Amino acid sequence: MTRFLKKYHVPFTFILLSTAGFAQVHTGPSAPKDQQKIFTEDQFKPHMVDHYNQGCPANSECSPAMGKLYKRWTDTLNNFGGEKEGHRLLEKFRSQNGVPFEVWTTEKASAKDNVIFWDSPCQEHNQEGQKKIGIGMVMVKNLKELKGLTKEGKIYLRSLKLLEEEKSPILTYQTLRGETPLYIENNHLIYQKMEEGQSYGLSVSRKGALKVVSTQVPKDYPRSIDCPKVLVDEAKKEQSPKNLYAGFYCQKTWNKTTDKFNVLMVGWSCN
Repeated sequence: MTRFLKKYHVPFTFILLSTAGFAQVHTGPSAPKDQQKIFTEDQFKPHMVDHYNQGCPANSECSPAMGKLYKRWTDTLNNFGGEKEGHRLLEKFRSQNGVPFEVWTTEKASAKDNVIFWDSPCQEHNQEGQKKIGIGMVMVKNLKELKGLTKEGKIYLRSLKLLEEEKSPILTYQTLRGETPLYIENNHLIYQKMEEGQSYGLSVSRKGALKVVSTQVPKDYPRSIDCPKVLVDEAKKEQSPKNLYAGFYCQKTWNKTTDKFNVLMVGWSCN
C-alpha cells in the first residue's frame, strides 16, 4: 500500500507529547529540523530515502518502535515466499506480534498510539468545516486491540454488511479499509493481500479475530451488483462521520461453506 503513495505526499502535523518514554521521539519522514542544517553525508543511511526511522513506510508519521516492528514483518514476508506453506510462518508472526491492518485515522491519533499514518488524498476527507480524516495502518493480533482507539475517536474501521439471503438477518463486520473480500468461509471474510510482492490470505471474523490463511481460487470472483433495498435502508443507519464514505456499493461474493453467493455492502472512499 505505502509503496505507491505519491512521493510529495504531506503527512499530518505531528505534535511531540511529553508522555513517559516517548517525549521527543521523532516520527516524521525527514530528519528533525534542528538537525537538517548540520546533517552530514556520512550520517545519511540508505533507509532514509523512504523515512528517517528505519522500517517506517515512505512519507508516513511513524515511531522508531513501529518502524522496527514493521521491518520485522516485511523481512518475514520477503523470506516466506520460498516456503511450501509460508502462510504458517506469517500466522506465527501475527499471533506473536500482529499483522498490518489498514484503518482511517483522525487528528486525535498520533504515532504514540502505535498508528502509522498519512494524509488522505480523498476530497471528502479534507472538506472545509469537517473534521479531517487520514489513512493509517496498525499492527494488531486481533481487532479487540483497537477498541480503545475507536472509542476515543482516533481511528475508524470499515463497516461491511453481509446479506446471505433476501430475508435473512443482516450481519455486520468491522474490517479493512480499502479492500473487499475474495470469498467467505465459515462466516469469515477471506481477503487476498499483496505486500512486498508477496501474496497471502487474511481471515476476519465478525468478532474481530484475525488469522493468516492459505487462500484458494473462488468458484467465481466478486462482481458488482445493484444494492437490494434492505441494504440501502441499512446504509441510512450508518453511524460513521458523514465525510468518511463517499457512498456505498454492493457485490456478490462466493460463500465457500454454503456454495452460494452472498451480497456484501461496503462504504467506499477514494482509498
